Amino acid sequence: MNKFGRALLGVSVICACLSRAAAAQEPARPVSELSIEQLMSVEVGTVFGASRYGQRVIDAPAAVSIVTHEEIERFGYRTLSDVLKGVRGFYVTNDRNYSYLGVRGFGRPGDYNTRVLVLVDGHRLNETVFDSSYIGEDFPIPLEAVERVEVIRGPGSSVYGTNAFFAVVNVVTKTALSIRSTQASIEGGSLGTRGGEFLFGRETSPNAPLVIAGAAYASHGDSLVAIPGLGVAHDMDDEQAIKGFVSRGFGHWLVKGAYSARKKRIPTGAFGTNPDDRRSRTRDARSFIDLAYENKWKGTGVSVRTAFDRYAYDGDYAFYPLVEGAANEYTRDGARADWWTAEGMLSRRVARRHFLTAGLEYRNNFHQNQDAATVEPEYDHYLAEHRSSQIFAAYAQDEIALSSKLSATVGLRHDRNGNLGSTNVRLAGIYKPAERSALKLLYGSAFRAPNPYELFYYDNPDPLTPERIRTTEAIWEQYVGTGLRTSVSAFLYHASDLISQIPDENARDGFAFANVDEASARGIELEVEATWREMHMLANYTMLDVRSGDHQRLSNSPRNLMRSRITGPLFRQTLFFGVEGLYTGDRNTLAGAVAEGAFLGNVTITSRELSRARMSLTIGNLFNRSYGDPGAEEHPGDIIRQTGRSVRAQFSWRF
Repeated sequence: MNKFGRALLGVSVICACLSRAAAAQEPARPVSELSIEQLMSVEVGTVFGASRYGQRVIDAPAAVSIVTHEEIERFGYRTLSDVLKGVRGFYVTNDRNYSYLGVRGFGRPGDYNTRVLVLVDGHRLNETVFDSSYIGEDFPIPLEAVERVEVIRGPGSSVYGTNAFFAVVNVVTKTALSIRSTQASIEGGSLGTRGGEFLFGRETSPNAPLVIAGAAYASHGDSLVAIPGLGVAHDMDDEQAIKGFVSRGFGHWLVKGAYSARKKRIPTGAFGTNPDDRRSRTRDARSFIDLAYENKWKGTGVSVRTAFDRYAYDGDYAFYPLVEGAANEYTRDGARADWWTAEGMLSRRVARRHFLTAGLEYRNNFHQNQDAATVEPEYDHYLAEHRSSQIFAAYAQDEIALSSKLSATVGLRHDRNGNLGSTNVRLAGIYKPAERSALKLLYGSAFRAPNPYELFYYDNPDPLTPERIRTTEAIWEQYVGTGLRTSVSAFLYHASDLISQIPDENARDGFAFANVDEASARGIELEVEATWREMHMLANYTMLDVRSGDHQRLSNSPRNLMRSRITGPLFRQTLFFGVEGLYTGDRNTLAGAVAEGAFLGNVTITSRELSRARMSLTIGNLFNRSYGDPGAEEHPGDIIRQTGRSVRAQFSWRF
C-alpha cells in the first residue's frame, strides 16, 4: 500500500473513532456574535458564502473555514493575504509586486488569482480584464472593518459562475451594531513601514445603520533586492496604498461602496526591465457601489442587487537600451474596465423537506479596454483592444431533508458569455449521526471562461475555450463537548483545458495563450481545533500530490502544508499572545529548480483595552528564515527571495 492509501486508511479509522465520540448538542449562535473568549468554546459557526444564504458550517455542502475579526487582531494580520495563508490547504506566493493564492496544491506562477472567486458581502471582487482578485495591500476593504472571512473550498460555479474554480472567499464586513464607537489606529515598523486606519459605526436612526472605514499604508521595503544574473536593485521595493469603505442601510435596503488605490515599484527586473530604473512600477485602482434589497414576502425570501464596478491598471516598464549607447526603452501598459451587474434571488421552504433557491444574474461589461504603447525613444501605440461583453446566468439549488439525519443538496447553474456557455452542478449528501457530527460526500464541477487579456492581448494560434474542473470529496466533521473540533477531508480533482502562456515565434513579444494543460490531484486535509483552560489552539496538515498532464509534479505545488496557531492570556488577562507557525514544503520552479520548504514563525503581543487604548506588537518571520517563492516566466530568476524578520507596532484609540 502506498503512502496515499495508508493515509486514506488512517482517515477511515479516525472517522470511525470520532463517530463513537459524537454527542448531541444544541446549535450554536452565529460566529459574528462571539467574542474571542466565546470562540474558545469551539461552537459551530455559520457561513453565508457556501449557498448564498446563512447556514451552519456543519450543514454546508462544502469544506468551510471561518477566520473571525478577533483572530485577525490576536495574530496581527494586516492583509487578506495574511489571513488566507494560515487557512488549511492555502498558501501564498509573492513576486514583490503582487500576492498570488495557491489552493490545494494549485498555484500557477503568474496567475493573477483568476481561479479563486473573492467576494465582499457577496459582491464579486474579481475584475473583468484579467479576472484578478486582490489579497494584498490592494484589497479594498480595511481589515478593521472585517467581521469574518469565510473560506469555501471546492468548485462553486453552480452558485457563482466563472472564477469559482478552486474556492470562494467571502469577506463579511462589520455592522454598525458590532462597532461600539469610533476608533483609530496608527502603526510603524521596520522597512520604513507606517500607516493608519479608522472605523466609525452608528445606528443614526432606526433601521439606518452607517459604517465608514479608511486606511493608508506605505513602506520603503527592502533597500537591496538581489536579482540572479542582474545584480542588485536599489531602493526599488517601496509601496503605497489607500482604501475606503462606506455602508449605509435604509430599512430593507443597503448601499455599500469601496475604493482603493495602490502603487508598487518592481524590484525584480521582470519582463526584462532595468531593476534600478525607478520608473518601473504598477498602479492599480478598484472601486464599486452596491445596492441590495432583502425581505420576505409571504414566506418567500427576496434578494435583489445591482452594482457598478470600475477597475484601472497602469504598468510602467523601463528597459535597458536596445543598442549600447542608445536611449532606454520605456513602455506603458494599461487596462480599464467598467461594468454593471443585476441579480435577483428567491428562496423558500417547500413541503417542509425542501429549501429551494433560484436566481438570475446579468453583467454588462461595457468597457474591457487594453492599451500598450512605447513611450521612449519613439512613441508607438501598438495595442488598442477596446472590447465589451455581456454575461447571462440562471441557477437553482434544492436542499432536501431526506430524514432527521440525512440531507441532500442538488444545484445547477448555466452561464452564457457570447458564444461560450457552461453548465455546472453541485451534488452533496450529508449524514449527521448526531447534532454535532457530519459525514459529507461532495461532487462538483466548475469552469473559468477565458478573459480579455488571454483572448486579445496576444495573437493566439487557436480560439480559447473555458477551463473545467471536477472535484470529489469526502469530509468528516466532529465537535466533541465544548472544547474540541476535528475535521478530516479526502479529495480528488481533475482540471482540463487549462489556459497557459506558451512561446510562439509568430506572436507579438513571442508569446500566446492556448488550452494546453491539465492537472490531476489527490490530497488529505486534517484539522484539530481545541480549547484547554484559557488557551485556544488550531493545527492543520495537508498532504498533496498534484500532477500535470504528462504526470510530472506541478510547479509551485508543495506536497506538504502545515499551519498552526495558538492564543491565550500572557499576563492576568492584560496581555495576550498569538503565535503562528506556517510550514510550506518544497516547490518546483518553472526552470526545474526547487524552492526549498520553509517554516515561518510569527508572534503578536496584544494588550487588553485600557482607558480606551490598545497596543500590539507583531514580529513576522521570527527566526529570520531565508526563503524564496517560485517566480513566473517574466522573472530573470526563477526563485524570488522574500523579506526576513520584520517588526510592526500598532497603537489604537477608541473615542
